[in-house]
Amino acid sequence: MDAEVERTDAGGVESTVVAGKPGIRFVYLTTFGRSVIYRNVVVYVEHSGLLYRFHLSYNDGDPNESQHLAAFQSTLNSVQFAP
Repeated sequence: MDAEVERTDAGGVESTVVAGKPGIRFVYLTTFGRSVIYRNVVVYVEHSGLLYRFHLSYNDGDPNESQHLAAFQSTLNSVQFAP
């Protein structure tokens, strides 16, 4: 497979909070060749010396984007870190 892979910033970096812990959220696009584009939402949160990564990927332009984002946010809202 000779497809080129390209990553492009699609929203910058934002502050966020997960389970009461500060984190960062960013959005980027991954392009495979000329026709396959994935939108990625990534959240990083540090807790007790460990870095947690939450990642959502879906086809860019997906008509169900709002449902994907709502489900991802619901997942983030349900996170509980052990003390």
